[in-house]
Formats: sequence, C-alpha cells, structure tokens
Amino acid sequence: MPSLLDIPEATYTLVYAGIGDAAALEKLVAEHPGDLSKVIVLEDRGGSDSATGADMTHEAKVKGLTQLTSKPAALIIGDSETVENPYVATIEATLTMPTVTITKKEKDALIEAIKASESGSITISNPHAGLKLASTNPSVSDFTSWGVTPDLKLKPEIAAPGGNIVAAVLGNTYRSMSGTSMATPQVAGIATLVRQRVNDDPAFAGLSEADKAAIVTTLMMGTAHPLLDIDQNDGTYYSPRRVGAGQVDALAATTTTVYPSVVGAENPWRPKADLGEGRPAGPSRSR
Repeated sequence: MPSLLDIPEATYTLVYAGIGDAAALEKLVAEHPGDLSKVIVLEDRGGSDSATGADMTHEAKVKGLTQLTSKPAALIIGDSETVENPYVATIEATLTMPTVTITKKEKDALIEAIKASESGSITISNPHAGLKLASTNPSVSDFTSWGVTPDLKLKPEIAAPGGNIVAAVLGNTYRSMSGTSMATPQVAGIATLVRQRVNDDPAFAGLSEADKAAIVTTLMMGTAHPLLDIDQNDGTYYSPRRVGAGQVDALAATTTTVYPSVVGAENPWRPKADLGEGRPAGPSRSR
C-alpha cells in the first residue's frame, strides 16, 4: 500500500471528510471545488454509509476518493479508539491511494485545527526525511483470530506474515492481499523445508516417519520469535493466545540442533502446555 513517501515532497492542504461516505465526499467537493491533487483528506476510521448503510471499510474509503473527478493526493485515517500507536490498515493494492493511519489523539488535534481555521482546511508539509514507521516490530493484524478452542486448547501455535502480502492472482498479475490464506502458504512452505531438513539430517535418522513429520512442528514452534506488543509500547510481548510461540523463523527452524518439549503433554511434539495438562494420571478424589 503506497504511503506519504509515494507523493512528492510539498505543502498540501488538509481537509476533514468525516467517515468518507458519499454524503461526506459530496460536501468535500462542494466546499473544495477544482483540483484536489494537492489535497490530503483526513477521515475517521469505520462508520456506515448514510445512504446505503454499508460499512465504510478502508477499501470503501479509498475507493470513494479514487472515483472523484479530481483525485486527492493521499488519505489519512484517524483511529476511533485511544491507543499509543497507529493501527495497521489493510487495503488492497488495486486501490492505489497513498494511505496512512494516525492515532485518535493526533486525529483530534488536526480536526480541532481545521475547525478553527476560516477556510475549513490547514496546510501541512510532507518532508520525506521526517517520515518513519511507527514501529519496526511486526504488529498483529486486527482480523487475526485468537484465543482458545472449545476444549481449551491454546491456539494459535505460531504466527506468520499475513497482512498486505503480494500474491499471484488470476489474470497473470499480482495484488496485495491479507488474511489467514496469506499466512498459511508461508508456514506450509517453511514446514516443507523443515521436513526436508529432518529427512536429510542424520540426527533424526532414528525417528519413525510419523515422528519425523511431528517434529517439524516442534522445530518451528521452538525457534519462533516472541513479538513485542506495539500497542502497549512498554516492552510487553503479545500474549501466546494471539501469536502462539511467536513469528516463524525459517532459518532457525532448519538449522537448530536443539528443540523443546513439555513433559506430560498430551502431544509431546507440540512444545506447549494446554489447560488441563499436567494432572495426576490417577483418578481425582474430593471430600
């Protein structure tokens, strides 16, 4: 997804367009007629179209702006919740509007300045040298499923990149896509490499074929990296309920000489302790 680094260094007019639905864009064009190529639009995260009731997804916001007669330079989406760091937006690459996200605090400050101006807009500069990522640590996508299964098994077991992944699509082309369907192929490919390593490494020659297949998970989970929670921004790691053992590491999983195990686990090849494991083998008694 293109960002402010993809538009020229210049001074731009910043205008506020609410949730970016049809009514808001109609008002935007009426109040700021003519060329919008030097305009950056600020919008609120989420909302529902006042005419159709449809959810104003990130894609809908971008699509609405790209369909205007004069296309704005970029879109800034302000969060609706108070958090320390901007959230990660997922927008298909087929919609090429440069887009960035900011915190609610930053959005509210910009809206206050816009409302205080006589023109209903303010000017902002876009020096590329001053732009940087909010964090170099990967963040967990807001669409990620997590928690425990109905039988209290801890899931997920591992995490992999699944947001804004360039993938091949029909028509002999590529597009940026997000979802479990993007993370799964990466894990499957790494698992294949790890299995090949297990097959070729003399250290695993004594294992049965079933155990060789099972140890692939152990090696991948045992070498995964915990991820810092950028929303907490205090050195706290994401809970295993969200990322499992952490982000998969292909190099470590295919080269490590040690791997963990959990004594008494229902499945010894999965290095984790689920709720209910570790109980005495005999019947329980109460009085």
